Amino acid sequence: MTLTHQVLHSYSAREICSFLQCRDLSSAELAGFDQRVIFSCWNALRLSAEASLIGKEWLPQIWLPLPEHPKAALREINKRLLSIAQIPASWAPAARRVSTERLNIFPRTHPEIQQLRAHHSGVEDYVGSLPPAVPPKRAAVTMALGLDADSHWVVGVRMSANKAHFIGEGCLIGAAFIGTQGGLGLVTTLLFAPVSGRVFVTFAEDNSCLAAQSMPALEERLMDDDEHEEIEAFLCLGIDGAVSFCRRRVGEERVEWSGEVPREFFPAWAEHKFATLDFQIDQLKAPAEVLVTWAGPQLPAALASAMPLSKFDATWNEHRW
Repeated sequence: MTLTHQVLHSYSAREICSFLQCRDLSSAELAGFDQRVIFSCWNALRLSAEASLIGKEWLPQIWLPLPEHPKAALREINKRLLSIAQIPASWAPAARRVSTERLNIFPRTHPEIQQLRAHHSGVEDYVGSLPPAVPPKRAAVTMALGLDADSHWVVGVRMSANKAHFIGEGCLIGAAFIGTQGGLGLVTTLLFAPVSGRVFVTFAEDNSCLAAQSMPALEERLMDDDEHEEIEAFLCLGIDGAVSFCRRRVGEERVEWSGEVPREFFPAWAEHKFATLDFQIDQLKAPAEVLVTWAGPQLPAALASAMPLSKFDATWNEHRW
């Protein structure tokens, strides 16, 4: 016991703890390591996190000052990294942000569907008299943190519903590439639908869209009425500028990967990029929840070790939203 006590409170403790990340450092703190050493390591992690965000652009948000204690400050920084930008209040009740990292989305109500059908049926009385659908048929919400064109970043989300196939292509994760060309602001988006396995790209220049089957659609499973099925999906913005996606069912080890879409596929004029959550409300068959669970420069360790070095080889076909 005396030897263990000496290790926990000796110079060795500082050497050991200086290599630990948040989760392991918390374990060392609970194990009784020297509290001065633990505080010093939390402070080093905080300074590193703050340094990594220097020069990054944030969409307007209301932030409280960071707490003084470095562990609490790190928790707040991580919360900010997971933050979703504000969404229009007019989108409620179909879509609403219930916390900084959580969204609830719902199928349109029956009267809204009837109006949309009438609007698109060619009935002359409705032409020009019906306001645009709210939210729009394809609605986009970005993460609060913006990235420059060369940044590498990973964002993970968890999508849940009574059955995954009820989500269909109603929830997508992707990246928006933003820049200017000839004085015009342009946006090209790359999106992944975890349930169907399809990837979509919409080009800014002519608003054309392509789609490819990057992985098979998830198999439908029988679920009890009181159960929820959860799917995790990750957007990976690589160091080399390539973009890839992966997915897995929560509670299962199997991970499926899309392969990397090379940097050359994306516009040279892009100056910034945002991780984005897109929704096709009319594709939803049941209420769903989207929770941002991960944001940082690296994949979670369990996924990083399993990531294949493969290129995106699915066939692209013309697509209309």
